[in-house]
Amino acid sequence: MHDLIHLDDGSRLKELYYKRVVRPQIVRAGRVLTVSEASRAAIEEWLGGRAPAVDVEVVGNGCSPAFTPDGEAEVFSRPTFTLVSNVKAHKNVEVVFAALARCPDPGLVVVGPSPDAMTELAGRAGVGDRVEVRSGVTDDELARLYRGSVALLMPSIREGFGLPVLEAMSCGTRVVHWAGCAPVAEIAAGTGCAVEVATDPGEWAEAMEKAVITGGRLRMPAAWVSRHDWDLVSDRVARVVRELA
Repeated sequence: MHDLIHLDDGSRLKELYYKRVVRPQIVRAGRVLTVSEASRAAIEEWLGGRAPAVDVEVVGNGCSPAFTPDGEAEVFSRPTFTLVSNVKAHKNVEVVFAALARCPDPGLVVVGPSPDAMTELAGRAGVGDRVEVRSGVTDDELARLYRGSVALLMPSIREGFGLPVLEAMSCGTRVVHWAGCAPVAEIAAGTGCAVEVATDPGEWAEAMEKAVITGGRLRMPAAWVSRHDWDLVSDRVARVVRELA
């Protein structure tokens, strides 16, 4: 179970499905695998005291081998940020466009499944001429983009994990994120620029300008890299399966 964020949209149908179908399955199994400490806390709270003891175990997420610091980097004519996201409310993407409007120089490449909506948001903020929207990119293309970017912008208010953060940092790219998004802060491990107020365009703009000035590439320690290795994730899953067997 990756996360429970989709239950926040007020859908009565989803709520009933999870209450009548998903929860009984979890109780019968007695074991849930998830991807982060934040998701574990949310799942345990959702199960509440009405369910028998259920072990919720964090097995984490891995990262494609395409995302490494070594390789081609996209070349831009101006300092450019990357945003990898959809336009769901918890992604909080509008603050990025509002912040970009306060920074006259940088550009932004947006990658995700909502190109028309992102283009509309950029135009509404008056930054359409500095925003490029892409969709359907491969891992290799995304890695090349990360390496050429000043930083990844991660404005999410809630995440189950935050895979773009892991991908970008694995490519040596810093992250500008909201400090209160626990799984993102956990992955960033103090290397990025944390914004204190998620919806404040002025603070985001300051963080973006700081990222441009700071520059430089990350080289994460081996312990960090190995923690997010797919082989290690599969070992954790296999251990749980063996215990159940």
